[in-house]
Amino acid sequence: MERLKQKLHSPDEAERLYAVQDILDEQPDKAPEWLVERLGEESSVAVRESLVDALKGIDIESVFPRLFGMFSSPEAFLRNAAVDIFGEGGDAAIAFLTAYLDHADREVRKLVMDSLYATRSKTAVMALRAGLFDPSVNVKITAVEYLGQLSDTDSLPEMIRVLETKTEPMLVSAILEALSVMGGAQHIQSVFKVLCPNGDIREINGLFLPEFIRLVARSGDVEIIEQFLSSMDGSGIYAEDYMEAVIESSRRFPRITGNKAVRDFLLGLIENTEADPAIRYTACDLVLENQLIDPEQIDPIGFELMEQPGMQAIGLRWLFKSDTQDARQKIQDILKRTGNQELKQLYEDLTEQEY
Repeated sequence: MERLKQKLHSPDEAERLYAVQDILDEQPDKAPEWLVERLGEESSVAVRESLVDALKGIDIESVFPRLFGMFSSPEAFLRNAAVDIFGEGGDAAIAFLTAYLDHADREVRKLVMDSLYATRSKTAVMALRAGLFDPSVNVKITAVEYLGQLSDTDSLPEMIRVLETKTEPMLVSAILEALSVMGGAQHIQSVFKVLCPNGDIREINGLFLPEFIRLVARSGDVEIIEQFLSSMDGSGIYAEDYMEAVIESSRRFPRITGNKAVRDFLLGLIENTEADPAIRYTACDLVLENQLIDPEQIDPIGFELMEQPGMQAIGLRWLFKSDTQDARQKIQDILKRTGNQELKQLYEDLTEQEY
């Protein structure tokens, strides 16, 4: 027995590596104690990894206190190793860790959250929810992120209550992100009322707008999307986020694309020469694909697009879709005076597709 323990402390790295497996095979009852002890002293990366892998594969309940002590280590490797090993500890580890949710050190409490999440157990969810009300903002954020990743929809009302009383930007962003993944329309309505109690999206702190935009896009709630789009200006710095929101909403909920607020927003982007050309191009595609424009509007907009740098391709497609005499003449005029071979090729492709 002592021979194996001595091998584990040998100056030879290879011998220490062999000793880890030998101890597992020959002294399994001593393995938790010896391996955890060695892990705290080991300097070799290879041996450290071998020790962690070994501890993750055996019952280590007897050394939980010693492993927990690594949470206070100044060495990041040992702190992370303890999290990984606890993550394989099952219900016994969850029961042990839950007792330390009120530990005096907030960094330790955060590592407890990490370990509970690492178990990937439903049993850990209740303990993670407790983190929503931790005094430390970082612990709150960690709890929100993990509950979101575990799709714990039952925690959403508690997250919204936190949102009502806390204004730390990173915490608010984390809650919005979690809601965008697993929140339903009723939860999004609640967030809407918290962030803009007067119903005006422009009241929302710009720091939270990107997350809120994604949240709206995934809601499928026509009323919220209408309210959202009616107060937006497509020329702003968040135009790309708005556009992505419209695209996602349209793909997830096709009925939304035909909504007046969505249509007006898309047409506003198309006609806004200050907006990003790529965003305008995407808006044009959506309008054409979903037939969102009245026939008499196609030619005037198409004529404008054909005269704007970077928009001729979509303008050509737009006018080709119109197929009026004026549209056909405009296309021919442009093609005669352009040296843009890609534009000419696009016209040939569209013509071939028609026949």
